[in-house]
This record gives sequence, C-alpha cells and structure tokens, in this order.
Amino acid sequence: MSEYGSTDICIASNSSIRKLTGSIRCTNKVLFVATVYTHLSAFHIPFMRLLKKWGYEVHSAASPAEGGMDSIASEGAICWSISFSRSPFSYKNIGAVRQLRSLIKDNCYDLIHVHTPVAAWLSRYAMRRRKQGKLLYTAHGFHFSDSSHGLRNFVYYALELIAARWTNALIVINSEDYLHGQRLGFKTSENLFLVPGVGVDLKKYDAPTIDRSLFKRSLELPEGSIIVTCVAELTREKNQLQLLEAWKIVADRVPRVYLLLVGNGSYRAKIEHKLYSQGIPRVRLLGYRRDIANILAATDPVSYTHLRAHETVLDLVCRLLLEK
Repeated sequence: MSEYGSTDICIASNSSIRKLTGSIRCTNKVLFVATVYTHLSAFHIPFMRLLKKWGYEVHSAASPAEGGMDSIASEGAICWSISFSRSPFSYKNIGAVRQLRSLIKDNCYDLIHVHTPVAAWLSRYAMRRRKQGKLLYTAHGFHFSDSSHGLRNFVYYALELIAARWTNALIVINSEDYLHGQRLGFKTSENLFLVPGVGVDLKKYDAPTIDRSLFKRSLELPEGSIIVTCVAELTREKNQLQLLEAWKIVADRVPRVYLLLVGNGSYRAKIEHKLYSQGIPRVRLLGYRRDIANILAATDPVSYTHLRAHETVLDLVCRLLLEK
C-alpha cells in the first residue's frame, strides 16, 4: 500500500496524457479553459507549445479582465473571451455558460483541458452530453480539505462530486488531492494522475547571481535591511491579510525588516486599504514579476500563509533556498 491509498500512485507523463486525445480526431483542436488569462499565461504556455508541436491547433477561453491574453495570443493560440467571475455566485457566470455553449457549438475539440475551480466546474457543466473529445481537469488545489469544516467546505466537495461524472480524467498536484480524487471516483492508472507541482526550472534557483545591495537600492530599501518575501496571488486563499496582522507585530519589534508582497490579484485593493488605513509600515507591493529567482536570492526568510497549506513546488524551492 502506498501513502496515497490502496493502489499505487500513477504519475502523469506525456504518453499517458496524450492517450486522452486519441479517441476523437474531429478537428485537431485543443481547448484550454481557466477563469482568467493570467492563470493560463503563468502556468500553461509550455503545454500549449507541446501540443502545437504535436500538430494541434490550440484554443484558449478565459476572462481577459486581469490581462494575460496577449501573451497567450503571441504563442499562436486562438483566444476567446469568456466572462467568468472568480466568485461562484456572480451573475456573470450565467453569461459565461452561454458563451461556452456557443463556443463548443461552433468548434469540435479533441481535448478540453479545464483549470481553476469556477471555470472548471462551469465548463464541465456546459459541455456535458456535448459531442466533444475528452475533458481533462487539472485541480491546482481543491477548495475543500480534510482539515477544513463548515458549509463552504461541504459545498465545494459536493460540487466536485457532481462534476466528476462529466470528467474523463483528473490531474492533481499534491498527495492530499490525490486521495480526494480517489474518493471522488477517479481510478489510479485509468483517469487519475499526479503531477508533483506545476513545473519549475530548478536551475534558475541554483545560486542565482545578484547584487543584494543594488537590488535593495532599486526598491529604495536601506542597506542592512532584512527582507521577508511572500510570492503569491493576492487573493483570499493566499491569506495576505492575516500576514499583515502578524506583520504589525514584527515591524514594531524589528525596525530594519521589510515585507515584499510579490503578485497581483483581486485582493490588491483590500491589501492597499489595510496598509494605508492602519499605517502598517515597511511593506512593498511589487506586483507581477518575472525575476522571482533574484528576489528570493535577496530574501532572508520567506512567508507562506495559504489557507490550504498543501505542499507546493514553491514551498520546496523556498525551503531549498533557505537550506543553502
């Protein structure tokens, strides 16, 4: 017995995922769906390139409200604007379902790969009983867990249980979700796969060369300052508001310490309001950055405050950096 249940774990590979595209060859098209284009541009461009190399025409469907669509279009993908909302209770999602149905009415896809909870559920609902190819769902961390309780946890589990019947295969990125996948009815070696993280080039984090003094000056930080960094999307789940509550205590006790919040998201305005209204000192909002390796190399400790504290690739990278 493995730590993942009564059967051995099945690690996803190119060959196992490629089998999903083999049943229907109607148009040689593949569709990627996510709530926002920033998610697709941050994580899925390498997969789009791989599928284009295999000869597929790549389509994408997401909301461009937060940007990111241009970078997907520059890869040669055909981009569709869908009015998804991050909130599952937003009326905009009703329109999103109509848009999805119109999209699949006009296109036949060999593979539909869905991501992020809201877009993934709505896509599977809209595409159920439609004549399309295989529907693959990658769960980047279920929004329910064994350690959480309450109505929200129950609702998310129930929704995933309902949508499982419309899903041909499930990819998860951590061991807890692998167990959840089994409970949802997916079967190891058939339609349940583990990819340990979303992928990271560790060579970029192997002793990156950076002038710490120059980096601090670029952020207007004084020489000798201590840098704490949190790299995460600015959302409820990433829990930066709780971090700021703790930061008030840290900043009061350690006058040379600075907090760098790296990332964008729907909670940016709330974070800015909290900073200014409560006078929380020495916090820098860096926004979306592509030089994460250099930022972490200049960092002293890192912070991770996710509400669902799964083991992630970022955790591993940060821990390795701190152990050096």
